[in-house]
Amino acid sequence: MAKTQKYFLPEQYGLFERLKVQLIDGKKPIPTFPIRAQIQTRTACNAECSFCPNTTVGDALSQGTMEWDLFTKIVDEMSEHAMDEIHPFLMNEPLWDKDLPKKIRYIADKRKPGSSMQIKINTNASLLTDDMAKQLIESGLDKINISFHGIRPEVYEFNMGNLKFEPMVKKVLRFKEQLDKASKPKPKLHITMVKTKDIVADKKNIRAFWKSHGIGCNFRPLGNRNNKEVEMKGINWDDWHAYTWCRRPFTQIYILYNGDCVLCCCDWNRTTTLGNLRHKSIEEVWNSPAYKRVRENFLLKDRKDLLCGTCLYTR
Repeated sequence: MAKTQKYFLPEQYGLFERLKVQLIDGKKPIPTFPIRAQIQTRTACNAECSFCPNTTVGDALSQGTMEWDLFTKIVDEMSEHAMDEIHPFLMNEPLWDKDLPKKIRYIADKRKPGSSMQIKINTNASLLTDDMAKQLIESGLDKINISFHGIRPEVYEFNMGNLKFEPMVKKVLRFKEQLDKASKPKPKLHITMVKTKDIVADKKNIRAFWKSHGIGCNFRPLGNRNNKEVEMKGINWDDWHAYTWCRRPFTQIYILYNGDCVLCCCDWNRTTTLGNLRHKSIEEVWNSPAYKRVRENFLLKDRKDLLCGTCLYTR
């Protein structure tokens, strides 16, 4: 397993202490610009997943679609920096945005020659029509992860709420057929799911099923997403654990449809807004006193007033 990269605040150390922290402890200074970004081009999701707070928080929050001028402003600034990944989705179903392929194409066209930056989306595939599939294949998208939680109908339908197993399997396999027919190296297709107790019990069969169709899959830790209702559902296969480390405040920025930058992808209630990109640049927000306070408190393990203090996961 790869060693987790950790970071430090340069202003907290003198010159020689910084060298020690870097050379001996293996830590890096916090980058002056985010390495990864998630952009919510449109709010909302049409699924009702058991592990997601979407159905409980959505009605209480403002909803909308990111304006084109705001989207291009954000992407234009990102294109001037060496980023690893841009994900044009955040706490939503990305295909709900009918203009998503156009937006992905804009990101792809803004990449500098020689850039290794990847564009990735996660989708439940319910809106993956033949036409949308064709547009995505031609858009410049690098990776598409399909959220498919279970290989038995009763498990899938419990986990995914209102989505039905048989039609969704057909959609995924139809998309794979379109990918193969296009004979393009990208986008890469994977199945992804979180490790609920039913998923862990079926892990071997899940891998075998998707492998038989030439599709890889990965299993991610289940998080409570800072939501007590998710935590109390009893779907976790292991005890809940507090995070001892998280890279999100140090490497990743999370941008809502209206330009607000929230702390992370678990801030479903938008409790921690660190700036707005209508009025400021990404660089200004990323290096703002508000962001610095969050990082300082996290590193000092003073998390009682941070969203991070109630963030739990299962291994």
